[in-house]
Amino acid sequence: MQNGRQVKTGRYTGWDLWTMKYTLIGLLAYAEQFEDDNVLKACERLGDCVMKHVEDFTPEAFVTSSYHNGMANTSILEPMAYLYEASANEKFLEFCPKIFHPDVLPDVHKGSFGMGKIYERQSNYLGFLEYGRLARPEFVEGLAKAVMNKLEAKAHYPTGAVSVGDKAAGTSLPLTVKGPNTPFFKLGKAWEMASERQRKGSPKDGSEGCDTVTWLQLNLALFQLTGKIPYLEEAECVAYNQLSAHQQPSTGSFDYFLSPHGVRTFANRYSHYCCMYSLPRGLAMLPEMAAGSIDGKAALVLYLPGSYRTEVKTDTGIKEVELVVETNFPVSGKGVIRVKSVQKEYFSVMLRVPSYTSSFMAKTGGKKYQGKAGEFLCISRRWARNDRIDFDMEMDISLVRLGAADNEAQAHHGIRRGPQFLAVDHNTDTGQMLDKDWIGTQKYQVPLRRDGIDVVLYMVPYGDAGQTGGDVEVFFTGIEKAPGLVDSIGG
Repeated sequence: MQNGRQVKTGRYTGWDLWTMKYTLIGLLAYAEQFEDDNVLKACERLGDCVMKHVEDFTPEAFVTSSYHNGMANTSILEPMAYLYEASANEKFLEFCPKIFHPDVLPDVHKGSFGMGKIYERQSNYLGFLEYGRLARPEFVEGLAKAVMNKLEAKAHYPTGAVSVGDKAAGTSLPLTVKGPNTPFFKLGKAWEMASERQRKGSPKDGSEGCDTVTWLQLNLALFQLTGKIPYLEEAECVAYNQLSAHQQPSTGSFDYFLSPHGVRTFANRYSHYCCMYSLPRGLAMLPEMAAGSIDGKAALVLYLPGSYRTEVKTDTGIKEVELVVETNFPVSGKGVIRVKSVQKEYFSVMLRVPSYTSSFMAKTGGKKYQGKAGEFLCISRRWARNDRIDFDMEMDISLVRLGAADNEAQAHHGIRRGPQFLAVDHNTDTGQMLDKDWIGTQKYQVPLRRDGIDVVLYMVPYGDAGQTGGDVEVFFTGIEKAPGLVDSIGG
């Protein structure tokens, strides 16, 4: 660009700053992990280039030179805030307000979740959150309100999808139900088999993978900044449902778009597109979500098996402890947490009690503790070097409504067991055991009353469904009440 006008070089136009954003994020993560000052200096030089470009030209030219109303360019806000924190150079923080997007900033001030192209908008939200954490706490409050309002208004698919195609979902969520062997949206098998000419101009009705991953990031960041459990539980819902459903478990391939119903192809047709990289990045975030420290207390927030080290406040100072989680959650709600410290110390361990359980019990040192749904259970005691906590939570069944339909009789509901939505996969919708080639062990016999008739559905987790090419259904009409106990008939 020259004097605020685009030139043919393409530098700083189109997707150029968008790709710089991810380059900076990756390099800054590397510099922190390996304490590499040379990489950090390279990041600072790249930041200087961005600053020079923006300061040399008008704000209008900066915005209009990129895609999606300029949100691709202004998303550079997120790594510029990270760069300030890594380098401690005030110039990067002072620069950030110069790249606030003029259409996104009102969302932050009003606490409203915007519409339109949602991947880029959410990327800008992440930048505002990071800048807000460093300099403007009211930005965090505004975005926390915006996301909470969206959750409470049911303006997203409850399986964790926030978009219709690549646009923000509203309270009216498309869902076409025609029966087995019929593609429900234009992104199932028919879409993958179509020619480029047939696909051109067709609407994208499934949810885009990048939108899902950034929605997960946004809710995780809000939990880390506010400590409010609903954000964490939405991130958990995304992980166990929409994110998992995007991937074919036997090959690792992904669907770019994922419709709640229909045939999943996992075709990787667009192997060089962003979603093919964002989706595995989302999976890699899960260990970061699992455990950490809250106010000097060790905290387990997701029940993922693994070993997690964190610092805690003890009666003798700050010490490192290790939580080793042994569980097959969410197949069952039981498990063991081994609490490992160098020596006997007094400190606290916090366990998240999910809102979807009606009973949570923990036992350690011969004492039982009862948790309250939607809160943390805090166990403070003097821990020996290899103490253990045994936990047992009920994996309750509930009905979750799709959207905010006025007519309850016409409303669609999903069936949720613990953090997982259950789905009918028409390749395994009978009472038979799972096929030997099926990846996963969960299958359930679900008795319920639908349209006044007692019926039984044979269901698998939504995240597992569709792996062998069967039609998938996850939302249903006419369900009068939540089923009672379900029987496991998995492999």
